[in-house]
Amino acid sequence: MKKTIFVTILILGIAVSSFVSAQGATNEEETKGKAIFEKLNNQELKCENLSDEDFELVGEYFMGKMMGESHEAMNTMMENMMGEKGEKDVHIAMGKRMSGCDPTATMP
Repeated sequence: MKKTIFVTILILGIAVSSFVSAQGATNEEETKGKAIFEKLNNQELKCENLSDEDFELVGEYFMGKMMGESHEAMNTMMENMMGEKGEKDVHIAMGKRMSGCDPTATMP
């Protein structure tokens, strides 16, 4: 009985730790995306000089603004539906569209 309780607590601890770690990474991506977007607005950066990785971070920033605490859950759902590349491509398209750099960027 004690072993069962210990294993259950251990599994829950690992699950919570994984969620907190993923949430921390998402928050970091949102912060980086916000900085890029602010530089675009201040004309310190130009759209044509941004990479897909930059647009992905900007997309993460906007997704965070829209989804709030549910951002990580939405990322997980998109990844389950479209795979890791599809989830990444959604953020890139969002970043391009919502930054105004490419309002016609195709969503996967």
